[in-house]
Amino acid sequence: MKLLIVLLFLPVLVFGQIGITAYPFKTVANDSIATITQNDSVYIQLNDGPWLLLTSTIDDTAYVTVTDKVGEVTKVFDLANETFWTYTPSLRFRIIATGTDTITSPYVGTGGLNGSLTLFLRPDTSGTNTRYDNSTLEGR
Repeated sequence: MKLLIVLLFLPVLVFGQIGITAYPFKTVANDSIATITQNDSVYIQLNDGPWLLLTSTIDDTAYVTVTDKVGEVTKVFDLANETFWTYTPSLRFRIIATGTDTITSPYVGTGGLNGSLTLFLRPDTSGTNTRYDNSTLEGR
C-alpha cells in the first residue's frame, strides 16, 4: 500500500520540479550594443508572431537606460504581466539601440512550462560597448 501511494505521487514530484534557466544571448555572435549613450528597447517574439515591446518591469522604466548601462543595473521584465502574454512553445528576444545595433537571441524552448517567466536583463559595459550575454530567462 505504501508503494502504491509513492507511485501515485511520483508524477507530482517529477513534474512539479520543471523549470527553466536559460541564457538567451549567450550564443549570439554579436552580443553587444556599440554605444552606451542611447537607451535600449527590449522586444519579444512569441513563436513566429510579431515583435512586441516589453513594458512590464519591476523597475521605473521599460528601457535599459544609459544610467542602467553605466551602473550595470539588472532590469527585471515580468513576462506574465504583459497584456499580450499567452502560452507559447518558444520565444526569443531582441534588443535595439535605435540607429546603432540590434541583438537577436535564438529561440528558447518553453514548452511544458506554466508560463511564469521572468527576463533578467544584465547589461555589462566595457568601454563604449554594452553586452547582454549574462542575461537570464527564468521561470516555471
